[in-house]
Amino acid sequence: MNNVNRFLNQVREQQHRAKRIVVAAAHDKATILAVDLARVELDVEITLVGEFDKITQAVELAGTSLASFEVVIAEGDDAIAEMSVRLIADGKGHILMKGLIETSTLLIQLLKREFGLRTDSLLSHTALLMSEGSEKYYLLTDAGMNISPSLEQKEKIINNAVTMAHALGNSHPNVAMLCAKEKSYDKMPATLDATELQRLNQIGQIKGCTVSGPIQLDLALSKQAAEMKGCTDPVAGNADIFIAPSIEVGNVFGKALKYMGDYIYAGVVLGAKVPVVVVSRADSEQEKLLSIAMACMCNVDAQEKVSSDKAELENA
Repeated sequence: MNNVNRFLNQVREQQHRAKRIVVAAAHDKATILAVDLARVELDVEITLVGEFDKITQAVELAGTSLASFEVVIAEGDDAIAEMSVRLIADGKGHILMKGLIETSTLLIQLLKREFGLRTDSLLSHTALLMSEGSEKYYLLTDAGMNISPSLEQKEKIINNAVTMAHALGNSHPNVAMLCAKEKSYDKMPATLDATELQRLNQIGQIKGCTVSGPIQLDLALSKQAAEMKGCTDPVAGNADIFIAPSIEVGNVFGKALKYMGDYIYAGVVLGAKVPVVVVSRADSEQEKLLSIAMACMCNVDAQEKVSSDKAELENA
């Protein structure tokens, strides 16, 4: 069994998982193909939100049937985004997915207080990096949302990624704070942040994982490199999660593995009460399916509280 099928089987076997996806602006063939594949492979239900003519045309181009989906009509991007988020807030969906709409338009609605979907966390993108030649997979963050995160933001980014790792069955992941040096250096602020975040983990402020940093990529990945350099850090050669010091590092690292290392690259946006699937037009159907699968594994218990939280806000 290959690594992708192993991962998808893990999702299928999870009984208490997210099972309805709300797709904002389901106006393109690629989006319809992705959610239709997820409907078949992951036994999920799909709600398509958008303009009826555009949805119908996209479904026809995808070669599937409109009867396979629930359709909710809304006109214009702002109205589509609002309706999609409202459906989630009303408990009529567990996962929000971006279709042919600007990401910012969708996230603005997601973060409106009236919908009760905000948390004290930070929205961040957590990517899944998987090779068919290995049973191991890695999480990488943040390569898509936060440009130059502060120390406080990095702590929240770590927590989001650790939550994802827990959902995927890793109860205590090893977190590598990637830097160009393995020691603190005042001319490299990322090393100072990494040192402090490791300290916060050691005193119990960052929980559910082991944080190490600053640490170079070769040490995080290779036990042999760690031995040769005399590095005895417990995360060395055993990293599960890579924390990039900036969006440039994360973006280049992830795409280099995808296009030069033949890794599969999927991901979700975390930090709200529901996960958000934001796929690229350049992603393969397999990568889109894995992104949806990741979102399915996020905790439904928290999502089921969304409607009651929204009601409390309305009655406040």
